[in-house]
Parts: sequence; structure tokens; C-alpha cells
Amino acid sequence: MPWRSTHFRIAIRSTGLLVTNLPIDDLAAAVEKLDWCALRWKVEVFHKVMKSGCRAEGARLQTAEQLVKLLALITVVS
Repeated sequence: MPWRSTHFRIAIRSTGLLVTNLPIDDLAAAVEKLDWCALRWKVEVFHKVMKSGCRAEGARLQTAEQLVKLLALITVVS
């Protein structure tokens, strides 16, 4: 199969390269792993907005309720 290497499975889409240790036995599995990778960047952007834009690390929260409210606000902003 063109998706396999000795130790890692490799999926290639246009000019990108994804190296993973997850099994990739067919094209559908390769596309699934690429979709997972794309979702990861959404999480990275969310954390960047949360830390930099909303300064979440500087918030001095006293209760879980305050944390829930802050996360709700950050989710809307990001």
C-alpha cells in the first residue's frame, strides 16, 4: 500500500505531509486522520484567543461558576 512506511504511516494531501503512528489501511482512513489534524488547528486558535486575546491566565477566579462564565465568554469571542 502506498500509505505505509516502516514505522509510521504517512498520508499525503497535495503539498502537505502528515506522519502518524495510527493505522492507515485505505484512503478513507487517511482522509479521517487529515480531518483530525485540521480540527487540531481550530483548538490551537481557540487557545491562542483564550490566552492572548482574553487574557484568561490573568483572571483570578474564585469559584467554578466564575470559570464557567469566563469560558462561555471566551467561546463566543473565539
